[in-house]
Amino acid sequence: MTDEKLLIGDQLKVNCLLKTPQKQTNFYLFDYQKYLLSKKIKKICYPDKITKIKTTNNILLLSKRFIIKQIEKRKNKAYYKMFLLGSKEDIEEKIKTSFVQNGISHLFALSGMHLSFLIMILTRIFKKNKTIIAFLIIYFLLSNFSYSLLRSLVLYIFITYKNKLNIPLKNYQFLFIMALIIWLDNPYCIYDLGFDFSFIITFFLLRFSKILKGKNIISTTLKISIFCFLIGLPLSININFSINFLTPILNMFFVPFITYLFLPTIFITFFIPYLEPILTLLVNILEVMTIKISTLKSLNLTFCHISMVVLVIYYGLLYLFFKYYTKKKIILLIIILIIHYMYPSFKKGIYLDVLDVGQGDSLLLSLDNNYILIDTGGMYGNDNITKNILLPSLKSRGIKKLDYLIISHGDYDHMKEAVNLVNEFKVDKVILNRGSYNKLEQDLIKTLNIKKIKFYQNLKKISIGKNQLQFLNTKLYDNENDNSNVIYFNYHNYKFLFMGDAEYDREMDIISKYKLSNIDFLKVGHHGSDTSSNIEFINTINPKYSLLSVGKNNRYGHPKKETLKNLSKSKIYRTDKNGSIEISVNKYGYKIKTCL
Repeated sequence: MTDEKLLIGDQLKVNCLLKTPQKQTNFYLFDYQKYLLSKKIKKICYPDKITKIKTTNNILLLSKRFIIKQIEKRKNKAYYKMFLLGSKEDIEEKIKTSFVQNGISHLFALSGMHLSFLIMILTRIFKKNKTIIAFLIIYFLLSNFSYSLLRSLVLYIFITYKNKLNIPLKNYQFLFIMALIIWLDNPYCIYDLGFDFSFIITFFLLRFSKILKGKNIISTTLKISIFCFLIGLPLSININFSINFLTPILNMFFVPFITYLFLPTIFITFFIPYLEPILTLLVNILEVMTIKISTLKSLNLTFCHISMVVLVIYYGLLYLFFKYYTKKKIILLIIILIIHYMYPSFKKGIYLDVLDVGQGDSLLLSLDNNYILIDTGGMYGNDNITKNILLPSLKSRGIKKLDYLIISHGDYDHMKEAVNLVNEFKVDKVILNRGSYNKLEQDLIKTLNIKKIKFYQNLKKISIGKNQLQFLNTKLYDNENDNSNVIYFNYHNYKFLFMGDAEYDREMDIISKYKLSNIDFLKVGHHGSDTSSNIEFINTINPKYSLLSVGKNNRYGHPKKETLKNLSKSKIYRTDKNGSIEISVNKYGYKIKTCL
């Protein structure tokens, strides 16, 4: 690397390894690769050596460097960076999360609100539009590039000059053309949330501005807040899979608070540092309020992922509602939202999702609207599986609670995330495997006792409606792997078998005690290790599909060649190559799809 201090504008020589960013391997979750492509970034640079060649003499870059240097000295530098430069990297994660949960994150992205404030100041100082626009362009170049700020700037320039130039376009028509040009230049721009929110909400605001006027400022503000909430609703659902229906009311407070108090204070205290205690007070008020509101879980409703078809229908009805402004259209919108909220409870049959949690196991089973998670995964050095994979995967399917959390056994890669999950999500019952409890299991039991969640050990079966999950118990073994919960069930003559980490001895005991044959879906034991899936066992159960939960380039070399050879008569799916695996089964048949 380098010991030199690097600053914005420095020219560098970099020896590095270029890698294509990994695609999202779980359904409906944030795709970092597509996000980078929205910024026209195709490769990630992993530097080995960095050499500084020379510094910059570009006045804009030097100005930005000066601004950053001044900001770094400040107590509230995170908020200066966010509002002046468009960077949220220094905002605490729990604060950013609370902004999102409360539906007010749009107030902290550089956009029309910030530009309007600058225009108000600049029009009092300068009379010529050209001078004002020049300053706005400089501000845009100093900030981090954002589609929302670009949209605001270009639209302001268009509105300023369209009458002088006799341009026969309405504002919303010009906005549509601008969005189309950006999309033609980079089709991946639709994966940038700033682009989606900014252009869709602004289009509706410009198109239907006449109906937003109220009798007074309060009614007008409420109308606009509800209006924006309805427009952004499906996009917000597909990001967070939950909606806070108090958002329009919250915006009634936070919009004026940020626009007329917080934002001006940012600019004033940047130039007059000794007034910064005022900003500190406002920051404290903002953070305390937004965190407390976000902890009120009852205000948030969970919605499953919205398909493109439903998205198009929703916006079509929304457009008609605003165009004709009839009560029937809003009733249809409400009905669509209610149906979508209830949709998961209408689904019948089995849905099995083998989640990609790296080198570990986590299987999500929906059985006639009963939800069971078998294992949680867990990786060394990765404490974010619950936050980044498990919770969004559950919510994206509209799941409000787990009926059962089944722990196959006490190994790190199968249950390390169990405590985090139980603390963050509602779980009715927990099932543990046979044998003594290790440290991980003891920690989980402490949490279950505190939260008064029932847990069980050494079960023979559990009944779920007309279906039964059978635990294939044999005897007590001297190792955790062979003491795994092995689960079998039959749904409309489709047979499922989940092996945990059971090894050779357990496999042989199972086939000697239970009559298993022609298994349709086998969750392969121990991630494809050569200590499991011996040829005699596999030939006896004769699986049609073999599902392997295994980490990409894992240090154990799983799955082993010998195991793959033993499974070769079946169709093999593996999370390291296919991403998460989704199997849906009903009385008419089944369908398999993979994330990659």
